[in-house]
Amino acid sequence: MPATMKDVARLANVSTSTVSRVLAGHPAISADTTQRVRDAMAALNYQPNQIARSLSNQTTRTIALLMPDPSASPLMNAFFVSAIRGVMTYARKNGYYLLLTYPENNDTETLVRDLVGSRRTDGIILTTVIKDDPALAFLIAQNHPHVVIGHPYDDHHSLWVDNDNQAIVYEVTRRLIEQGCRNIAFLSGADEFRVTLDRQQGYLNALRDHNIPVNPDLIHRSRFIETLAAEATREILKTCLPDAVIATDDTLAVGVEKALREFHYEHNVAVVGFNNTLIAQFVRPALSSVEINAEQLGYYAAKLLISHLEGIDLHIRHYLIDAHFIERESSRPRVKRKK
Repeated sequence: MPATMKDVARLANVSTSTVSRVLAGHPAISADTTQRVRDAMAALNYQPNQIARSLSNQTTRTIALLMPDPSASPLMNAFFVSAIRGVMTYARKNGYYLLLTYPENNDTETLVRDLVGSRRTDGIILTTVIKDDPALAFLIAQNHPHVVIGHPYDDHHSLWVDNDNQAIVYEVTRRLIEQGCRNIAFLSGADEFRVTLDRQQGYLNALRDHNIPVNPDLIHRSRFIETLAAEATREILKTCLPDAVIATDDTLAVGVEKALREFHYEHNVAVVGFNNTLIAQFVRPALSSVEINAEQLGYYAAKLLISHLEGIDLHIRHYLIDAHFIERESSRPRVKRKK
């Protein structure tokens, strides 16, 4: 017969209300008492009734992770797969369930209103940052617990986790310049996303600091689809042959390399991607990439949200996750060739 809370209380020599407070993480319970109760739970193999606890605490022990519109094939993008893994790891370790969902017709606001109104989750993690986002504005207005993976424009009212995107792209651009590149193309996602603008700003800052004029023909935006990146690269090649291309996703970088091979320029143009996916190691030439630690972004997003739900470390409102450049064959000094 399964052990009950009364059994735990009897073995630990405390009241059932004390056991309940230990399970809830009540700060008034001493460390010694907490340890006795946990030892008793372990000895009896006691499993708390999560449904009963949720009803009594008016919580669901569930957090929601909102994905982008599936028409952009987010589950095919390794970033989201890794971020989901990070969120799940921390949530499961701390007794929370994960609701993975996405909006219909890109209507994130309606989905967020439904989640908040139905009280199906205790908090929400958003995976994109756009300017004047009505979904984020609603969460802020409702004072509903939430975390953004990305740096929100209003970072005083939202918890967030991100890389220093300007700094890492500045560093990549600087490296390329120092190895002799001057015509550096920049291929990124849509400009509605803050991550696009931050990374582009890092690129522009590096050009400015090295007295290199900006060539608008070398800046292109694309959805994160390989064929569209290849098409954008062909457009760039109509006007000039760049020394290097920085693509803000490995999927885009693979499209760039595909187009370069079509014109036999694969050994003349340095290429750098982002996210350091498995494909970066296996394409030829092997793809230099920025490791943004997507799994850590997800892990710390869940940590930040759950900590605030449980009243822990409330002074921590954001985490900056390390990103670093991994050099492979695709960005090493190239053979000079005129177009």
